[in-house]
Amino acid sequence: MSITNKYPFLGSSVDSEKISLTIKSFGVWLIPAIIFIGKNYDIEIAETDLIDIINILAVVAGSIMTLVGLIRKVVNKYF
Repeated sequence: MSITNKYPFLGSSVDSEKISLTIKSFGVWLIPAIIFIGKNYDIEIAETDLIDIINILAVVAGSIMTLVGLIRKVVNKYF
């Protein structure tokens, strides 16, 4: 089962089997955006710090998806 079947909102509007360009582009601009914001606030971001930040964001995103899935499951079962 592909991730786009499990989470349809991640799928492309052109080909539902592929991940959407919006999601892909988010990953592309995220790293430079974090570095840019850090430099504006005189925060030096090391590569390890950036990897930690991205790992935390991945955990948060996964947690949100899990929560939405659980809520959807409860709503579909009981309402």
